[in-house]
Amino acid sequence: MALALGIATSTQSKSLGKAKLDPIRLEERIYQNNGREIVQQELSCIRACGKPSQGLQRLLLSLIKIEIRQEHLNRAKCIISKLLGIYSKIAKPDINERVGHVRTLIARARISRLPKAERNWNAALLQNRAYNPLEKEVFTYSVIYLLISSIRLTING
Repeated sequence: MALALGIATSTQSKSLGKAKLDPIRLEERIYQNNGREIVQQELSCIRACGKPSQGLQRLLLSLIKIEIRQEHLNRAKCIISKLLGIYSKIAKPDINERVGHVRTLIARARISRLPKAERNWNAALLQNRAYNPLEKEVFTYSVIYLLISSIRLTING
């Protein structure tokens, strides 16, 4: 389990030794490429305005998802770093910025290699707890704890 999430690789889509993507995977790639183009056009427009906005943050999150799905992990890491830099400068984040920040931390944890993945999942957990101190029994906590447990099982054999 090299990655914390276990992202499917294109080699898993090969059938009988042929480097051929199945039709569903191929259609998904087409949608992702179209999505990337749309997001990048919108990002260019927002950047031309010269000030970071929540629209920029949401678009960057969408772009991260596309890059991860297409296994462009280095690109995803760059966008994650940029977005975490934006969130670190926000003094009093609103609810959308809080959710975006936690989603960015989750994305970073998803593409992390072991054993750094556990540290990144814990960072997402702690940030979520800081933003939502009374919500200890919500879905996000459960999923993160499950993934941390899975990583510990993998590391400890």
